[in-house]
Amino acid sequence: MTKSRRSPYTKGQLNKIIDGMVHPLARGDDKLMALVLDSVLHAIIEQDVKTSARKFIKYNAPLLIGELTKESHKGSRPKRARGKSHRR
Repeated sequence: MTKSRRSPYTKGQLNKIIDGMVHPLARGDDKLMALVLDSVLHAIIEQDVKTSARKFIKYNAPLLIGELTKESHKGSRPKRARGKSHRR
């Protein structure tokens, strides 16, 4: 028979540790990687697929979409300023 080992940390404490380590990475150039890593690590701690998916959609999906749309617009032409038309 194997004994189940309990973590010396609560889920809340583990999540704070993850946040403390991963969130600073999101401020750099690796934002996409940090968002994915954050989601995966929290899902491992949570061990509940529905809850993890719900939290990902609520917290990280909007950030991920924002980052992806910024990336796709980097190479596009700048839009003309709206306002007075220069047509004669």
